[in-house]
Amino acid sequence: MGRTKYQLVIVILSTLIIFSGCQTAQFMAQPANGVTVMPDGRMASLSLEGLAISVYNTKTPYGLGDDITTFHTTLINQTDQPIEFIPRQYLLFDQNNRQHLALTKPDLSEAAGMRARPHGSMAWGFGGGAFHSRSFYHVHYYANPYWNYDPWRYRSAYQGLLANALPIHPITIYPHAMIDGNIYFAVSPKSLRNVRLNIVRFSSRPSRDTTTRTIPYSIEFEIIK
Repeated sequence: MGRTKYQLVIVILSTLIIFSGCQTAQFMAQPANGVTVMPDGRMASLSLEGLAISVYNTKTPYGLGDDITTFHTTLINQTDQPIEFIPRQYLLFDQNNRQHLALTKPDLSEAAGMRARPHGSMAWGFGGGAFHSRSFYHVHYYANPYWNYDPWRYRSAYQGLLANALPIHPITIYPHAMIDGNIYFAVSPKSLRNVRLNIVRFSSRPSRDTTTRTIPYSIEFEIIK
């Protein structure tokens, strides 16, 4: 139990460092049965059957903060045995009970691409310099030299979103270990007043021969602007 408290302290300290920056809308966790709200009010934790899940809202990087709502999520194995985290679904419900599904890998690719499309600035530059010949980079780096399009920026955004995403596939969490990552939803934080985040996992791998249960985690947030 002492080790679990130490892990939660690490998560809390990391959260305080992140929140020291500028954040317009504040997602304040709401107390509920079994839900522990941290002192700063922004992070909440819920433990079920040996696996604790802590979540808080964080700013979406790569200029996507106006279009995507992001929750940083930490999974903590509180037992002395490995636990296989088998996610069933990640859902976000807004104040109108509108349901939003977590973004998948193709969704993240499209979202990153939206911020890297040509915007018609008539720029010719490559990096910090400029060139006017039909070189290799002129032909292949820019599909059209009259559009300011940087495919490396798109690739960087896409890879960054994926690298920081919470795994959507089954993963083993070893005793007293933690795994963290982001869950992305295609809804603007500006449109939200309160939300309910649902994370549902299976108790075991579903199969035809065995019966498995679902274990639902539900945490609510009120948005203060």
